[in-house]
Amino acid sequence: KQSLDRRLIYAYKAVLKRFYNVDMSVDEPVIARLYNEETGLMRYFKLNGNSRLVDITTRTPLKAMDQGELEQLLEQPFDQEEWMRALPIDQFLFRGLSIVSLVDVTIEEATNRLQYLLLSKDADDEDAWMTSIQEEVRTVFRQPTLRLGLATLQRNGRLNETSDRPLWNSLLLREMSSTKDLRLEDTPYIAVLSGQTVVVEDVDAQSGALSRNFTEGLKRLGLRNYLLTPLYHQGAIVGIFELASKVPAAVTGLTLFKINRMKPIFADAVRRHADEFESRVKAAMLEQFTAIHPTIQWKFREAAIHVLEGRNVDEVGQQIILHNLYPFYGSLDIRGSSRIRNQSIRWDLKDNLAAARDLLEEAFNDLQLVILKELIMQVDGHLSGIGSGRADEQVVAQFIREQINPVIEHLAQHHDHIRTLAASFGQPRGPGSAIYTTHRRAYEQALALVNQHMMEFISRQEAALSLQMPCYFDKYKTDGVEYNIYTGIEISPDFPFDPLYLENLQLEQLLWTCQIVREVERLQPQVEEILCSERTAEAHREFPDGARLLIAPLILVYSDPITLRFRMDEKRLDVEGTYNMRYEIVKKRIDKARIAGTGERLTQPGHVAIVYGRPDEARSCERHLAYLAEMGQIEADWEHLELDHLQDVEGLKALRIQVRSEV
Repeated sequence: KQSLDRRLIYAYKAVLKRFYNVDMSVDEPVIARLYNEETGLMRYFKLNGNSRLVDITTRTPLKAMDQGELEQLLEQPFDQEEWMRALPIDQFLFRGLSIVSLVDVTIEEATNRLQYLLLSKDADDEDAWMTSIQEEVRTVFRQPTLRLGLATLQRNGRLNETSDRPLWNSLLLREMSSTKDLRLEDTPYIAVLSGQTVVVEDVDAQSGALSRNFTEGLKRLGLRNYLLTPLYHQGAIVGIFELASKVPAAVTGLTLFKINRMKPIFADAVRRHADEFESRVKAAMLEQFTAIHPTIQWKFREAAIHVLEGRNVDEVGQQIILHNLYPFYGSLDIRGSSRIRNQSIRWDLKDNLAAARDLLEEAFNDLQLVILKELIMQVDGHLSGIGSGRADEQVVAQFIREQINPVIEHLAQHHDHIRTLAASFGQPRGPGSAIYTTHRRAYEQALALVNQHMMEFISRQEAALSLQMPCYFDKYKTDGVEYNIYTGIEISPDFPFDPLYLENLQLEQLLWTCQIVREVERLQPQVEEILCSERTAEAHREFPDGARLLIAPLILVYSDPITLRFRMDEKRLDVEGTYNMRYEIVKKRIDKARIAGTGERLTQPGHVAIVYGRPDEARSCERHLAYLAEMGQIEADWEHLELDHLQDVEGLKALRIQVRSEV
């Protein structure tokens, strides 16, 4: 692939307008980077071109393109090679004058680059990565002497005082770790951990208000100016953002306007770092202390004895194999959760804009600042976009964070009668958030309610099942809950295993699933109360069938036994062998299965979908279904369905059963 030439995009835009009367929307700005030798910093400029004085002619007869060809090109991301084949640019001649103006977008572009650096994977050369991040921070604040630090918190709430990574520790904590006289209690970090922001404009001028050891620690680093402010993620402090300079007052309290815009970026990066760190901790724990399911501990005990007898641990680990296990798989997918989540976000943005409009209207009536009227007009535009469904939620949220909130904060600081209104305006925000989160938190609460009930139900069934027969049970959350159950004589050689227990487990699985469907249905009044209590009328319009978080269960019937082998490199049991891998492939494919010839998705709320591959599997299931129908658990007229072709999987069919709401 050739590298993307943005000039070529704009050339095609002009060609389409001139010869095909088509306006091609281009959202690919050309950004120029210029180095300022005086400050040692980069500046970024957006190039805006005016090509009205350019004439375009053709060198060869113009190629005719029908509407279908044009639409095919325009509907796809710009592919330079594809466009050159369809419409060679060298058949056009451009003559005239193009006027280019440069717009300074240094702050916006540096912030975007900073976000990309923080969210991208760590570079191999982490020192260079950290240098790039610090240079972008300097560019945002236009301060060539700034130094950046991040103090991160462990899960127990304690600050990390040492770190091998150059970014993930603070400027001063490194100094503290090598200086016995400098204690955490002597520093402003304690105040920041309680939610305060600390600004030291000039160490020399403020030395009387600071501990001597702290002052000396800053001076040893050559720092005269220091700022500390907490970073929040989901209402909890996850780290401390530091800026420092050898120049007094390089950062002050006024700098917080820019810092507050950057803090969410760094908070997300710190949270991601903490998650990665916890993953490494768990991996290290598993390396020494493998989490073993109780039913198969005996197998690992045998292996441990062999190791103690002097055999190679890798060789022993490779011999931990469980043959002839019968798998049972089920998923409880929460259907429609994305739609409700998106609507919750739109409601929050709508409420946020409406509250901002009222406050700005009040401020305008009192202060008569025309700029407030302009802001009100922009607010009305975004409200209209949300109401018509045309709004980009990210754009609206950015507008609130960057244009509305700073204005309201400024007005509240300087006008007493607006301060009270601003306090009410800020109340619906979530902790550490600049945007209203009332409905999004309600959605998360409702989702957690459903997930918690399902996990607790499955855990109860696991405990009951363990009293009947030995099983290796594995469950985990996705967009709902998934679980695997393995049973067979090698799980517990002393258990009198018989096919009767397989039939019983299959029937139990069907019965559990019906019960879970009803459990979740009974939760729906609570779910709707959580989601829509404040917007009943609007919720009825958005969700004619109710704002519900129902599940669409799926069961895979797989009669062939499989083999599990312990993976020493991953410290877990995994499916062994090419033949057995078919089971894993089928599990991954059937979630999106559709009914042949209709395009309808197999899994549906209120129904249990059973996927199988052999006629005898269907007959076995139908015996159990007849019993469940007689017991009033399901409707008696279940569906026999053919499935569309699934990648790498052939011959699958399905039964679909409607679960009765009441038994």
